[in-house]
Amino acid sequence: MTCRDKLVNQEVLEALLDDYLRRKNLPATYKNYLLRLIEGQVNILVHNLLQEIEDERRGLITVADGEIIQPDR
Repeated sequence: MTCRDKLVNQEVLEALLDDYLRRKNLPATYKNYLLRLIEGQVNILVHNLLQEIEDERRGLITVADGEIIQPDR
């Protein structure tokens, strides 16, 4: 699954959770905690996606362990 696919899934999950929590009788603190947790994950995925785009633009390759290398030209 690509970073973009994960981002879309997280955004859908966030929207569904928000809708679900609006209908439930839960303490506001708990609702806010869950929404912030999901929002944080979305922010991380957005950052990773933007980093991948920037690396691709600069011609860098990201290997599986997160190390960034520049291919020989």
